[in-house]
Amino acid sequence: MKLKDKYADLIPADEFPRLFELFGDLSVLEHPIETDKKDDLGKDILIVESAPIKNVIGALTTKQARQIIQTSASLFRLEIILSGLMNLEHEVFCNNPAAFMMRFFRLQFSGEVTEHEFTLTETTEKWAVLEALKGLLPSTTSESQVTEIRSVIDELVTNAFFNAPVDRNKKPLFKVRNRSDDFTLPEGQKIKIKIGVAKSHMLVLVQDPYGSVVVRDILKRLHDIYSHDEPPTPRIGTGGAGLGLKMVLDRIESFYMVVKPDAYSLFGTLIPTDKGMKKMFSTSKNIHLNY
Repeated sequence: MKLKDKYADLIPADEFPRLFELFGDLSVLEHPIETDKKDDLGKDILIVESAPIKNVIGALTTKQARQIIQTSASLFRLEIILSGLMNLEHEVFCNNPAAFMMRFFRLQFSGEVTEHEFTLTETTEKWAVLEALKGLLPSTTSESQVTEIRSVIDELVTNAFFNAPVDRNKKPLFKVRNRSDDFTLPEGQKIKIKIGVAKSHMLVLVQDPYGSVVVRDILKRLHDIYSHDEPPTPRIGTGGAGLGLKMVLDRIESFYMVVKPDAYSLFGTLIPTDKGMKKMFSTSKNIHLNY
């Protein structure tokens, strides 16, 4: 089945005619992704009707695709627009990915989005962001949901502080330190956080100024986790076992990872604020990689 045959109304041809050209002839897989064979998939974008996270990670790891979108996504139209423009406007996108993504998040909700920005240079500043979170969310968000969202932001910010910084020789500065340690980033370096809150979703973007993330290594660790019943043993000094990132994936609907080597790494999540954890575990996951 071609995407345009069933979902043409979701592809904004009037606004983005090149986007319609890109997606119109893409096929929608109506069966789970086969992770042990390529079929005709070797594309940047793979659209499926339904696939478990294990298969999604498998397809990304074996380079079958860099972006996987599920038609069951609650914001499928937004996923299509972001995915397409990441490809069609790659240079513009990479110049300021956070602003680019926030712009289309606002469009999705007709501008009814509140935006918040934080700039951090010390690990202790993370706590002020987490404390402010409850006041940013819709009043209908339950206490348990606030806790889960806090854990996602905590993980992304912690990773930005401990895993991203490297010296001129690309040697990690803080990766082996205890995660409870407090420290300040080297002079002039900052972690930037953008949060957009709409009536049903929150977009969280965390960007570091290093661009040191090796996407293939992260995918391999996630593949190890989702391919085995027993979690792998954390590997101190190499970025851990990926268990923290799995926790993030369990709690979100869409995940974005954009890396411009030696310039920045951006991790983003799209989080429904009206779903409890049980629903999130079974929610179809969309993943966008740009590196």
